[in-house]
Amino acid sequence: MFFIQMRRLNNRIAKLQRLRKDKTLKKLRYGRRNQVRDFRRKLVVEIAKHFGNSLIFIGRQKNIRTDKHYKGSGNKKLSKRVNH
Repeated sequence: MFFIQMRRLNNRIAKLQRLRKDKTLKKLRYGRRNQVRDFRRKLVVEIAKHFGNSLIFIGRQKNIRTDKHYKGSGNKKLSKRVNH
């Protein structure tokens, strides 16, 4: 599903670039990056379910925390930490 979404987003961005729709492109500026981050986060959760009490890192270990009751402090980065 992730690769289909990325292909659609890439095609949409390419079309907008050809048509020179700068205002719409600015809205989609970080779309690819956000989709990749979300995919990695979900992938780590799926992998962690199979390995119990182990730490699994994909890429940088920056925003990953594994304690079950962690909710974050309102900061978006903190709220996307892995809770399983």
